[in-house]
Order: sequence, then structure tokens, then C-alpha cells
Amino acid sequence: IVTSSDDQFCKIWDAKTFKLIRTLNGPRSEVWQSVFSHQGHLVGACTYTGELWVWDTATGKAILSIDNAHSGQIGSLTFSKDGSRLLSAGDDASLKIWDISTGVNLFELLDSGNVEFGHVSFSDDGKKLVSGNQDGRITVRDSSNAGARAAELLSSPTVETEVLKLLKVIQPRYLAKTELTNMLETCMKYHTTFPSFRTNLIIGIIQIQLENYDRAIEFLVESNRLEPLNYGYDDQDVAIEGWLALAYMLRGDFSEAEKHCAVFDERSDNFSNAEFLAEEIERLLETQKLK
Repeated sequence: IVTSSDDQFCKIWDAKTFKLIRTLNGPRSEVWQSVFSHQGHLVGACTYTGELWVWDTATGKAILSIDNAHSGQIGSLTFSKDGSRLLSAGDDASLKIWDISTGVNLFELLDSGNVEFGHVSFSDDGKKLVSGNQDGRITVRDSSNAGARAAELLSSPTVETEVLKLLKVIQPRYLAKTELTNMLETCMKYHTTFPSFRTNLIIGIIQIQLENYDRAIEFLVESNRLEPLNYGYDDQDVAIEGWLALAYMLRGDFSEAEKHCAVFDERSDNFSNAEFLAEEIERLLETQKLK
């Protein structure tokens, strides 16, 4: 048995003897709910202030801790059957799926009517998720809706943060080529009606993942051209330079790549996500070397 309490602790108890086996600590506010994974090797918990925690039941060691996973209280959480993902529902009217090994937010959905979600659950095969709303609605939806995720990101006002979330989501580890193609199709439809710097940037990044380097360069160059027209995102041109450098390198055009690397290196100290972008470039280049 696992219990949670306002004392900020979760506790694992022997169901036969009722003796305390282990105390799980770490949360900084009252713990609203705690649950076992299907195999029983993990415990997940959520708090009144939006924290998410996952512990190894054998050792009591925290293997995942996310502050502000939701804005406010998290009302429900559950593990996928294989124990690789965690589904959470918050009072902020959002559903989120988390990769437990990395803490990456794989899926996020806001209720269109801004109604709080109640209980949530995965289907046995992990392909569907079921949610109940406070207004009495029960909804079944695809748990890997790449197209909807892309459309949601494209309309986000916090493009810098959301683009970086997308970069993590579109890594091949999380989405197969077919799903990347579906995401690309959705982005292209949006791009037809609203060809902004952000749509060009995201399409360019997806094209890099799909190894369409000429097309990636085409969209990234256009993104670079449009970027000055998008006020409020002053450091996005640095991100574009970084991705252009990567695209040219992967295409084998190192002279052009060097030009964009120079711009990126010169200004990266003023770019809040430079370290992540540099790591992503190195990761993708290493992936290419292994092929």
C-alpha cells in the first residue's frame, strides 16, 4: 500500500502486517495523490503546488522530480502499463504525458473550455488515454497525437520555450518517421495560411530530423528572413543560425556551415538556450556518424 499526506511524505506499507516499509521524501508541499506503477517497481506522486515525483520502490531513491509540472494542484496521475510514461491532469485544465527516464513532456493538451480534468487513465496498450472533466464529460483520445501537438506549439505565444520542447519531442527516440511526417503535414497546412518565422523554423527542424537537408535549409533561410518582423523574440535569430549551421554540416557544405557557426558562437552567451542547442547539434551529428 502507498499513502500520501499533508506532511509532504509518501509511505509504503506492508498490506499484510501493516508495517511501514519505506518513507519517500522530497516534495515541498502537501502530497495530493500517490500511485504504484503496474509492476510495482515505481511510485508516482503529485502535490497541491504542481510538483511531480517518481521513486524507485526498492531503494526509495527519487528518479524523477519536476517542479511546476502544472500550474497549481495536480488532481490525478497514472502510469502507462509498461511503466515508461506518466499521465497527469491538473487544475490548470491540462493533460500531460511525461517520459519518466528523461522528464520530457511528450504530450500536452488544454481543455478547450478551460474546465479542470478529474481522473485520467491509459488504455492497456498505452495508445489511448481516458479523461474525465469536472463538467461530467468523459473523453477517449490518442496518446501520441503528433499533429495536434504541433498545431498547439505553433500557436503558442512563448515560442522559444515551446520550440525547445518540440525539439525534444521530435527526436527519433520519441517519434517514428511516420509520426514526424504527420507532424510535418500539419505544420505545412498551418504554414500555408500563416508563414511566420516560427512555422519556418519548426518545419526546418523537422526536415533535419527527416534528413531532408536541402528543404531544411530552404525553410530556415526563410525563417531567418522573417525573424526581424516578429518582435519580442530577439534571440531566435541565434537559434536559426545554429540550426542552419547544423543543416549545412549534415549536407556536407562546411564553408557555409562555418559562417553560421561563427554567428552562433559570437552571440550564444546572450542566448538563454545556447547550451541545449549546442548539445542537440552534437547529438545529431554523432547520430549521422554512426550511420
